[in-house]
Amino acid sequence: MFEVHRERSVDWKPTAVVALATSVDQSQVAVAREDASIEIWNAAPGSVGWHCELAIPGRDDSVISSLVWCQSISSSCSSGRLFSAGLDGSISEWDLESLQQKTVVETIGVSIWQMAAEPLQCARDSRVESSRDNDDGEDDDDDDDDDENGINSTASGSDSEEEELVVQRVAVGCDDGAVRIYVVREEGMEYYRSFTRVEGKILSVVWSLDAKKIFAGGSDGYV
Repeated sequence: MFEVHRERSVDWKPTAVVALATSVDQSQVAVAREDASIEIWNAAPGSVGWHCELAIPGRDDSVISSLVWCQSISSSCSSGRLFSAGLDGSISEWDLESLQQKTVVETIGVSIWQMAAEPLQCARDSRVESSRDNDDGEDDDDDDDDDENGINSTASGSDSEEEELVVQRVAVGCDDGAVRIYVVREEGMEYYRSFTRVEGKILSVVWSLDAKKIFAGGSDGYV
């Protein structure tokens, strides 16, 4: 005797992965997909397998091109702060508890292709050294160093000084051939400076290990 079984299934096809970024403590990997959704995967050593911890649905009017994790001033957030950039030229920060999106940089009028955060430890060491030089009375030269790092040298008080030491810069490769630098503050990102434009689009950017240089790759085939 034959038995009839009914089955309903969905032909699930994941969308393409367009960007990846590792958290500051290397315990999580953020994944951006073509449909503008973001997934957070647990990659911590000793965890129970590689698994997706949470997913943020995408929006129809959004296209994510790049992800970057930056250092959090709060010691309670070891994984860092997650930012995404879009082809509309805006940069957003994601609250991984409420799953809410906060636009920290309004559209700059051109597409953003990639972001890169400077190696924080090297930058911090450099600024600590500059701070020590300031204590020795070499104020004029060190003010120039602070300006080059995008740091407000007029900050005063122990809390402000501690915050300035963890300020992190982010390089942004743009469609108009410019590399723009933003500084990550507690309230979001603050524009600092732009480099001279080149022919073509800036499709990739990366910092040197000592955080003193930025390398950029363009659509014209040059680095």
